[in-house]
Amino acid sequence: MERTDLPTVPIFPFQDKLAHFVAYAGLAVLWGAYWLRRSAPSFWKPFLLILLLSGFIYGIIIEFLQAQITQSRSADPYDVVANTVGMFIGATAIFLLQSKVGLNNKV
Repeated sequence: MERTDLPTVPIFPFQDKLAHFVAYAGLAVLWGAYWLRRSAPSFWKPFLLILLLSGFIYGIIIEFLQAQITQSRSADPYDVVANTVGMFIGATAIFLLQSKVGLNNKV
């Protein structure tokens, strides 16, 4: 039987923030690649704004719910910052790589 009353010790400082950053950057890359394959490249600029705003709002909602409906978790505004920076980096990466990878070409 595994003990669940022991505190978890992070491997390094800000491990949680890195996890938020990587998850949201991955989300932005996947979502951006999906929309680039579905729509014209001219639609990309407004989509970039939609992607960043929706990621920001989603991160805020998750943090709020985490604080309201769980007893073991709390809201952390720095998680929202890590989420937003991750979305920005992921969206920027997919935007810069779109022509090199050919994401806007139908298969």
